[in-house]
Amino acid sequence: LVDRTHDICASGLPLPIQTKVYVGTMGAILFATTATWSLQSAQPQQQPPWAARVARFAEFMRPLTTSLAQVPQIPGFSNEAYAAPEVMDRVVRILTILQGMVAAVKTENNQVKAALYDTIQEVLPLTLSLFRIYTQHTKVLRAILEFFLAVFESLWSQAGPSFAQQTISTFLEVLQGDTIARVLRQEDASGTAVVNNLVLILVLLVQGKGAAADALLPAIVAFVMDQLFPHILNNFSSEITSSFYQLLTQSLLSHWKLF
Repeated sequence: LVDRTHDICASGLPLPIQTKVYVGTMGAILFATTATWSLQSAQPQQQPPWAARVARFAEFMRPLTTSLAQVPQIPGFSNEAYAAPEVMDRVVRILTILQGMVAAVKTENNQVKAALYDTIQEVLPLTLSLFRIYTQHTKVLRAILEFFLAVFESLWSQAGPSFAQQTISTFLEVLQGDTIARVLRQEDASGTAVVNNLVLILVLLVQGKGAAADALLPAIVAFVMDQLFPHILNNFSSEITSSFYQLLTQSLLSHWKLF
């Protein structure tokens, strides 16, 4: 079943079901206890050594991460191919599956988290670069922000402060002026979800009280007051407003000496 997961999910299953299948397969490889019981023999069957399970999981994840890594290599991607529906659907599909898998390890031990992080580490800079490309496509932006929110919620220790600082700096740089205004003008909820996920990521950062938070706090405050607050005044959204005040509160509580 593990070997057939990619083919099964590519056969047209709804994306939420695909995500559950991948999460379940990850669990079968990494979450299993040291021994299971065989229905035939009623005797405990030892699981493979941890190193073998990690290697098996890396092998299982490779087609998924490789498919995402190959997106920028699509002919004409930097011109117009990136906006082709099938390309955007591919990016959204993979990031949604990865987001579900990352969220599933939130309460797991560091050994499991490290195993997952090692398999997705190489696509993190790539995914961040896609954020700059898809500024006019909120469906993709939403998938990217939801993925990174899950990464910071579940794999903060594995990703490290330097990566957090680089990632959040990119988000704050891109979502400025006309870009954030265009995102928030979307008729559906995708634009609101993009900005709200970014604010939730900022909340996680300022709660950390680390060097990355101290370094980024001036840029965060400028973004909140100059870019976000005017839109909250003109276009009330209870979702963003709640996260906005949560971010201000955490900034004051955790970094009051800087104000």
